[in-house]
Amino acid sequence: MNTYSHLALAAQLEKQLHPQNPADYYWGAVVPDIRYLTGLPRSATHIPFARIRAYFSLYPQLESFISGYLVHCLLDDIDLNKVFSRRLAFRLVQKRTPSQFSPVLLEFYYLDQPPIQVKLSGTCNEILGELGILPEQTTTFAGYLTTFLASPSFESAAVVLENLGLSGDQRITKYLGTAKTIQQNRLLKQLLFAGMNFPELNDLFITYINSTYSQEK
Repeated sequence: MNTYSHLALAAQLEKQLHPQNPADYYWGAVVPDIRYLTGLPRSATHIPFARIRAYFSLYPQLESFISGYLVHCLLDDIDLNKVFSRRLAFRLVQKRTPSQFSPVLLEFYYLDQPPIQVKLSGTCNEILGELGILPEQTTTFAGYLTTFLASPSFESAAVVLENLGLSGDQRITKYLGTAKTIQQNRLLKQLLFAGMNFPELNDLFITYINSTYSQEK
């Protein structure tokens, strides 16, 4: 999933998880993707659930941050293509679209909803240090995301990706191209939104995280 999808779902889950420090919770919900800034492989920040679970006892002062981090990694464990392919509307276009189509479509859905109001702590901590992430990297990444959240859109997301030095990456190029295609074809977007039943999918995501989170913590 992409940044805004992560935060939109984390915002719904906050009402059930009740983190003591919401800013740390939301920071944890997005910071695994700092790998794009640091050049770390995905496996370096999207770590096994058991390791995240161990952090609760190792770093109790970071409970809110760890909760958000676990939510992020659990959401990324969902195979969107597999979930979306259960919808006829998606199957009709799936073979003609790149793999980035699913997360882009989901991001459009959440961007079209009433805006969420969240703050990111943006702080470096023991866990991020253990993962090899530097304080200046956390500050930079948090700054990019805060700017994005001030006016969330695919245009502002593209600016973040450019700032991260990813504008020439082939996957990112396909990602932005897919977003542009959907944005320019309003009829396709409307038909897909109607056929996908995103509110039901949203509920499925929340139910999955609630049940899995309690098992992992």
